[in-house]
Amino acid sequence: MAGLGYLLGSPLLLGAARLRYPLLDDDYSPWLPWLGVSLGVGALVVWIFRGYFLTLRTGPETRQRMPLWVTVLWCAALALCQFFLTFGALQWWNGAMDRSTPAVVEASVTKGAFWRVKDGMKFSLTVEVPGWSTQPLRLEVRKPLYEATLDHPSVQLTLGRGALGIPWIREMRPGGGSLQHG
Repeated sequence: MAGLGYLLGSPLLLGAARLRYPLLDDDYSPWLPWLGVSLGVGALVVWIFRGYFLTLRTGPETRQRMPLWVTVLWCAALALCQFFLTFGALQWWNGAMDRSTPAVVEASVTKGAFWRVKDGMKFSLTVEVPGWSTQPLRLEVRKPLYEATLDHPSVQLTLGRGALGIPWIREMRPGGGSLQHG
């Protein structure tokens, strides 16, 4: 039963972290060492407890080896969940433990887009954030912010530096005010 919580909980943690503490940039290179260590620790745990993870209970006191295809599939699922768990936990830690002074920057909107989804509409803006990102960023936004940028093509981003040094977006508002660039 704990395996089911692990299989379902790790993607949910990643999703919650991505919603609550969105990253400023899609450059994941700072995460790679952490993810590598996590996958290595996960593989070591599976290897140490392989008698538990890689066997099926066939009776009260008997266990039987899983077929090879089930073993491979199970190990792949564990590795994927370990990746989700680590990435979600690091992203959560980066935002939740950030004690830096927020920086407010004005980002110019270069493109807006919307599309239909099953239960409504989704909106996105492509913005340029000077001094924080070298390439344009695509941000999913709510409808009021999207509509506000039709008149004034800029957004005000409140950014955190991140506890792990990875910038994230604290808040997005329509642009147009006097700003202190961070």
